[in-house]
Amino acid sequence: MVTIQTGVSALKAPKGVSPGLAANLAYSLSGTEGSNPSLSASFIRYSSGNSKASAGSIMSGAAEQFEGGCLCGAIRFTATGRPKGIYWCHCQSCRRHTGAPVSVFVAFEPNAYTVTKGEITKFDSTPGKTRRGFCTRCGSTLTCETLPRIKETHFHVGAFDQPTSLQPTRHYFSNERLPWLHTGDG
Repeated sequence: MVTIQTGVSALKAPKGVSPGLAANLAYSLSGTEGSNPSLSASFIRYSSGNSKASAGSIMSGAAEQFEGGCLCGAIRFTATGRPKGIYWCHCQSCRRHTGAPVSVFVAFEPNAYTVTKGEITKFDSTPGKTRRGFCTRCGSTLTCETLPRIKETHFHVGAFDQPTSLQPTRHYFSNERLPWLHTGDG
């Protein structure tokens, strides 16, 4: 069962309902809570085991596994399969969310990861467009997803136990790159 908490209300999604569908439902409902949906934001909590990787969903041959978690250890996750991409993001929204001059993300299919311990709290930083995940205990930045239909979940590379194998290959929002930041890749 997935518990979805939006603002002050909570919903229980039936077993078998995908977290993405449940989250979209929660977002749709959150838009009715305030008089101006663009100013209201929702928090969504994903409990352990809500997002299961399905065998062969994005992988062929041997499955790669990437484990990670937050700073305090309250949240642990496992991503399975080959990442869809690893990239730098220079947008102002990511800078404000992380407090860093740039973010590096690893993209996975939404059904290719499992929260194995704790809950990732999700916040719609740009309602209807961007949802970010973090640990409520230590504040670690963990995920970013594009709405309204979540096609991939982007994990911050620093949340992985072995980030050295996750080297970025592309840059997004280069026009927002800080002029003094040099990433060494051109």
